[in-house]
Amino acid sequence: MIQLNQKGSAILSLPVSINFFEMGKAVYNLITGSRQLNYKFNGSLDMSSSLHLLKDIHLPVEKTGTVDILR
Repeated sequence: MIQLNQKGSAILSLPVSINFFEMGKAVYNLITGSRQLNYKFNGSLDMSSSLHLLKDIHLPVEKTGTVDILR
């Protein structure tokens, strides 16, 4: 748990996992002609605050999409 004072700052470490099979498949698709790269980002953020309305916050995050690759 990281606690911040008002106007404070901190460094936050984020664990990341990489699926090398999917990454290799994406590189192959790019080489063989695909012009789009699919991505997926998911996780959650749990926060608490001394403010009554923001006491305990659980914020799920999920974002998927495609990025056009220019050659």
